[in-house]
Amino acid sequence: MTSSYNWHENSKGNFVCIDGYEEAVATVFCNAVGVWQIAINNNPRGTFVDGAAYDIHEEAMERAESILDGAHCEFALPTTPRPDTTDWKEQRKKVLGRPTYGRRSRGISASVRVASSGKWFFLTYDKSGDTSKPNGWFETAQMAMAAFDQRYG
Repeated sequence: MTSSYNWHENSKGNFVCIDGYEEAVATVFCNAVGVWQIAINNNPRGTFVDGAAYDIHEEAMERAESILDGAHCEFALPTTPRPDTTDWKEQRKKVLGRPTYGRRSRGISASVRVASSGKWFFLTYDKSGDTSKPNGWFETAQMAMAAFDQRYG
């Protein structure tokens, strides 16, 4: 692979390509059926490389670098980004038997959860799939939601 790119594995097991300007320019990820695919970031022609399906991540990473270096590829039709939500919604997932809550605002996804201490916090998720550290320790879920809304609202 070309040495002008650095690859980092994120917390979800995806591989994020960082260019010489320290920007995330591509992501190689394993889909639900175990096939590695390529997403090229900030591309006006689309995000997902059409027909890119690899058994091992190294092959997908090599192909992503060749695309970044100018090799021809076709992009799948762009998908509509998930819309922002105006209200917090209770999620199906429970933590410590307590509900969790989710919301999306200005492109940032968040969830509110309870810790084993009984305090509530929020997490944010970025485009590359990385999860933030817990933000705040609040007495109630509503207080954690309000803190997210105030910061990212």
